[in-house]
Amino acid sequence: MDEDASYPPFTHAIYMFAYNYGELVCAISAIVFTASCVWLMVRIVNRRERWAKRTLAGVIGIPVLYVASFGPACWLDSRVSGSGIAFQATFRPLIWVADHVWPNAWDILRSYAILGMPDDGIVFLSSVDDDFPRYIASNPTLILHFDPPSSDPAP
Repeated sequence: MDEDASYPPFTHAIYMFAYNYGELVCAISAIVFTASCVWLMVRIVNRRERWAKRTLAGVIGIPVLYVASFGPACWLDSRVSGSGIAFQATFRPLIWVADHVWPNAWDILRSYAILGMPDDGIVFLSSVDDDFPRYIASNPTLILHFDPPSSDPAP
């Protein structure tokens, strides 16, 4: 986060909390998610409750659909010219998990994203380091001819 930027106080507080405690929040969320799934499984097995089956299907299905939508979103973003700000904001948590939690996840996501891209397709992603922007390109030599889009509006 840029210390010189003038963010509203609440937004600044949220950014600082996420920056300082992001890994802790991710770990606690994973524990709560797992405990909820176990509790729902007990309700399904012991009491055979229909609402628990539907809830478990939603709890498992929504994250699976989120990860599965990464490829089609890359395919669409590589065909549409634009800044890709909505794309970057939507998949920032997935990219963070791919970077910090599971080392091989980035290679899998990249391979999945390239499947439907055109030959000259390129997608810029959010990156922690501004000097080295993250991108997915169907042809790695394409990056030599592109400058990453800036999030700053044109003067």
